[in-house]
Amino acid sequence: MLWRVLFLSRYLRPTELSYLNEKPTLETNFQKKEFPRSGDLPVLNRKMFRAPRVVIAEHPYVVSIRRQVSHYLTGTLLTKNLILTVAHPIYKVSPCELAVVVGENYADRGTKLLTVVLLVFHQDFNPYTFVADIALLRIYQDIVYKVTIKPISLSPWIGEAMRNGHTAFVTGWGRCDRMGTELCLPKSSRYYRGEKLDPMLRSIKFTMAPNRHCDEYSAHELKIDDSMLCVGPARVDDVLSPCMAVPGAPLVVDAQLAGMLSWGFGCGYLRDLPLVYTNIEAYLRWLIGHIPILRNITKESLTDLYHATKVSKITKWLHDSRAQYDVPKAMRSDMDMQPLAVDYKLAKLRGEIYDIRDFIENGKFHESKLALYQLIKQQEHRVEAVKEIGLRNRVQGVPFMSEETLKAAGFGVSNGTLLEADDVSSREADEDDEDEEDEENEEVLEARITTLSTAVADSTPSTPLSDSDEEYQTLPVETKTARITLGTD
Repeated sequence: MLWRVLFLSRYLRPTELSYLNEKPTLETNFQKKEFPRSGDLPVLNRKMFRAPRVVIAEHPYVVSIRRQVSHYLTGTLLTKNLILTVAHPIYKVSPCELAVVVGENYADRGTKLLTVVLLVFHQDFNPYTFVADIALLRIYQDIVYKVTIKPISLSPWIGEAMRNGHTAFVTGWGRCDRMGTELCLPKSSRYYRGEKLDPMLRSIKFTMAPNRHCDEYSAHELKIDDSMLCVGPARVDDVLSPCMAVPGAPLVVDAQLAGMLSWGFGCGYLRDLPLVYTNIEAYLRWLIGHIPILRNITKESLTDLYHATKVSKITKWLHDSRAQYDVPKAMRSDMDMQPLAVDYKLAKLRGEIYDIRDFIENGKFHESKLALYQLIKQQEHRVEAVKEIGLRNRVQGVPFMSEETLKAAGFGVSNGTLLEADDVSSREADEDDEDEEDEENEEVLEARITTLSTAVADSTPSTPLSDSDEEYQTLPVETKTARITLGTD
């Protein structure tokens, strides 16, 4: 080392060697460079600073989204089978690569990986500007709530919290580079190589208030619209201000979800700016329209997609492990895709819907699936249009032909049956004869009953007769029958 200093001293001025005598300061914990130049995508660097450790029971709504088993993204639990997060890290990522772990303090632990079967992105999402950076994940298994696993409600009034200066919490898992003497194990994943991941859950808090430093994003040609929320401290105002640049980390105000970390310049720069969150209030209508449909989809209707996702995951593992396994080529991408029962519900959603079918055979079936959903939407639109026309134009039904018109044509209707006029007349005559015969039979029957009743009354003794009495044996048969029928014996 000494010979290098002596060699450089011949060609460099003394001021250029001053960094050799610098003592570690707070500023050395941050990157020397300023913000990225104009045009660079402001992707979060996943770093944390002065974020104390917390347990999952304090924030039971935080979940770990895994990719190839390793922690990849932070999400928020909304229902027993729906996860909310930002869209840009998982856009066009196959569901077979993703899984969800709930109720864990550490990002590298978990006894059960929940299978992701559906990914729903906002229809206006732009992966280059991070507009509408929001996505819903539908898992196959239903989560059982407990102390460390609980959903969170959505906040509809973030403006009031900004005006009144409420306290906000941001929680997640991130990098622990340059965090001082705290424990930081050199763990990394295949997607974030060389980074030191702190597996322990961490959280920061700050006061909600408008920040003038958010206007500095315009100098980098970055626009913050109403669907975004720029909050948090800036390092210019406070050098020791805590920061957390973890994508998908939930912003919670008054125990309600107000936003999710999306993009921004921080943390780890000398001039950290307030970070930008996806504003939940701006997407409440979208969430209210999608959550009931996705939540009410039964497990039975998702079973086919679940098995296909598992098979795709195993097949990929066999391929990557170089196992001698030939994948059967029984699928054809040149044929129309047949709809599943769940497709009729998914077609009602406005967002972009991805499942394992969009990634099989390198996405050959993606266009077929889009055409299928478009056809389902057109059919439903036609059905609704017909119903609407029927409601607007209520036409009262009239007979196809009147009775006079039928008689003039030599036809008639008898008991709802169209017959010729002669057949109608003969049938009516037969019916009249049957009615007259029935009336005559009824009159004869009533006369016989009256005669028998009179005979029984005249021959009835003061004391009941039994079958053994001589007088009973001399009675006529009609009288015996009448007495038994009328209950006098």
